[in-house]
Amino acid sequence: MLRVDTDMTQGPGQTLTAIGVRVWSRDPVRQVTYLSQHLDVGSPRVRLGPLVNLMSISPLNGDANRVVGIEVEAWTGSAAVPSELLFVERVESTFVAGQTAYVHVFLPDRCRGVVCPATQYCQPDGSCASVRVTMPDVPSDAGLDAARDAAPCDGGCPAGRACCGLACVDLATTSTHCGACGRACASGTACSAGLCCASGQANCGGVCVNVQTDIAHCGTCATRCTAPAGLCCAGRCTDVLTDEQNCSGCGRPCSAGGTCMTGLCCPAGQTRCGSACVNVQVDGTNCGACGRTCVAPTGSCCAGACFDLTSSAQHCRTCATPCPPGGVCSGAICCPAGQINCGGGCVNTQTDRANCGRCGVQCGAVDSTCCRGACRAIDRDETNCGSCDNVCMSSNPRCCNGNCRNVDTDVNHCGNCATNCSAAQRCVSGTCN
Repeated sequence: MLRVDTDMTQGPGQTLTAIGVRVWSRDPVRQVTYLSQHLDVGSPRVRLGPLVNLMSISPLNGDANRVVGIEVEAWTGSAAVPSELLFVERVESTFVAGQTAYVHVFLPDRCRGVVCPATQYCQPDGSCASVRVTMPDVPSDAGLDAARDAAPCDGGCPAGRACCGLACVDLATTSTHCGACGRACASGTACSAGLCCASGQANCGGVCVNVQTDIAHCGTCATRCTAPAGLCCAGRCTDVLTDEQNCSGCGRPCSAGGTCMTGLCCPAGQTRCGSACVNVQVDGTNCGACGRTCVAPTGSCCAGACFDLTSSAQHCRTCATPCPPGGVCSGAICCPAGQINCGGGCVNTQTDRANCGRCGVQCGAVDSTCCRGACRAIDRDETNCGSCDNVCMSSNPRCCNGNCRNVDTDVNHCGNCATNCSAAQRCVSGTCN
């Protein structure tokens, strides 16, 4: 049983106007002639028009169990006088006594004008290869109906599939029958919704688009990218101002730990200010926030705030140097409480002779002692007599040589610190008597 199918247009004025069928023996010595229900008896080549899709070929006596070749010619022109041979398809089969062989020949439109070597055959995609189309044998008692049943398409195809040759195929995804039977996709392309598209592309409304990058068809034909995720990167709508894997553009990942800030990759802990990444914890021109500048005396940025490193106990000399508890920062040096930095050393200006009251003030030979930040002569100072803060009381109101004295009665300091009464005298009201 021979079945002939095609995806070419048929009939007068169309691509295919007639077919020719020729059978021949593989044995070069004995030429075999076959009878057919639809072919002229004894004719080695018969042209039919329009196309007969199912016909039977029967062997003559003694020709059973022989391998035979069947050639189906595709002609154009008119049914009566075909003018041009488009191409020839070849298959082989075997007559077996008591059985019916079901042979299918498909005439693909892509084979028009293709001439294959003698040992090769035109394939549905228009290429030549040494592949023959053969079908399994069907028991003879099954008859014509059983022969037709051997073709899967004869029972109809499921919804969404079409019959191409003998197979039910999905014309939307089958690369050898893309959109129509026999329409094969070229190498490197695939069938997408019935249209041959390059790798990574899909058929969206009859046009092949790259769903990996197309903002109108991102990932799927129905997905359109909109702001802020307005760019299609690897099939995903992406906001390239914030996406760490696609920062400022598709395929531009930030380094490990980095953050995409308005399209600029910034290292961990940094913030975009203008066109640069800065650490707002320590940047003096962007301290705590972009554009916040630290100015003197608080000209240094520490932990996002402006400080004076010469006086801040939290950040003395450097942001990372705090003074001990109770200490003070003086001239960028940590000093104990009550002391200040004078010339690189911590001193108490309340008591230091060389820095009395302030750095560099040195007490002289007379006023030689620093008391509460002032140089004092403790040998005669009634408020600092003999030592700082030693105040002479009313009973001994005068300071004489560092001692509080009552010059009204003291025989050794009678009337003043320098007058001594004799041994026989007394000091009365500041006078020796």
